[in-house]
Amino acid sequence: MYPSPITIFGGSVSVWNAALLLGVIAGYFVLYATFRTTGTRQVPRLLLGRYVVAAYVAVLGAQLFAYLFDLNTSALPPRGVSWLAYYLSPVAGPKTLYGAVVFLPIGALASAGDGVSVRRAVDAYAPTLMAVMGAARVGCFLQGCCYGICTSTFGLTYAPGSVVYFHHLHDGTIAEGARSLAVVPTQALAAVTLFALAGWSYRRLRRGAHGVLVDSVASYSVFRLLIELVRADPDRNVYGWLSTSQWIAVAILGVYGAVLMRRRAA
Repeated sequence: MYPSPITIFGGSVSVWNAALLLGVIAGYFVLYATFRTTGTRQVPRLLLGRYVVAAYVAVLGAQLFAYLFDLNTSALPPRGVSWLAYYLSPVAGPKTLYGAVVFLPIGALASAGDGVSVRRAVDAYAPTLMAVMGAARVGCFLQGCCYGICTSTFGLTYAPGSVVYFHHLHDGTIAEGARSLAVVPTQALAAVTLFALAGWSYRRLRRGAHGVLVDSVASYSVFRLLIELVRADPDRNVYGWLSTSQWIAVAILGVYGAVLMRRRAA
């Protein structure tokens, strides 16, 4: 595990942000390959610029969701921080991946046109969205956040300096300088699932399927409902019996169910 910040181009960034950045860069090549090999095999002009817009909107969405739903965050900027920086800087605060899921389709509209329909433009982002979120979960795994419940049979320990280490140290369950208790690596399980969904959505696009982004998001929501049952990090918000992410998953699956019923009725 690598909980300490790393240096890139003379600047210090967290492991999570570095993983996200690498994921966003790789996501462009996934998107290009998707347009190049599926559907009409037509790549929109200025795809890189269009992708930057979509990625920017998705990252801001993830940040906004963190402000709204995570513990110890606020929708109002802290004292001394401007509104523009707080809401428009992609590195201003923490990220909640469901925000990227909700906002990405808005940014994906920038890739429509030049003979590419809105439906195809949005669907083409399905492999990219899943791949970038998978990379972000790798970052979570490396820095030790978003971890699972303690277990002695299927768990990993984290080094001092990781997020889980500080939580366990604060709880008094470990001594200073010791490794964390063994926890379920929910981040690694999420990363594997997201990369699998990226491959699955790409194969469906190759076969000419439609509604692939919606199907991928619904599949991720089912996984998220289940994986949250073994999450244990205290930074999540919980309302009643479910975490924020589970409530969002329930809402998405409810809409998805209504869409499926409408498709069958048609």
